[in-house]
Amino acid sequence: MQGKLLADLAAENGIDVVVIVDSAGFAILTPEHEYDAERLAANVIALIGQAETSPQASEQRSDSAAATALTLIAQDGYILAFPLPGGHYLALQSDHTASLGRIRSRGQEIAARISSLMESKK
Repeated sequence: MQGKLLADLAAENGIDVVVIVDSAGFAILTPEHEYDAERLAANVIALIGQAETSPQASEQRSDSAAATALTLIAQDGYILAFPLPGGHYLALQSDHTASLGRIRSRGQEIAARISSLMESKK
């Protein structure tokens, strides 16, 4: 079921790579073998580490900080990461023509559904 949800997200216009990333920065599930999945996984964990250690993050830290999605806006597109149970993340990479609001909303929706599936398997 998680694979189908990832495939649905990957089919969205403008989304290039979708992956579930473990806490060590490895791609543990992709909708199909994606060439850039491991690179995206490593980049997401590095970005999250930087965000968590930034001065602004330590000033704004609260119990809900771990539930905050990360969005990186770059010249060539976007990288988004949504937290999942167990220190995992749903990560996606899109091109600059994609609607950031649409893919963020869709990513949040899919992350919530995957989180429910992960929690039910415990």
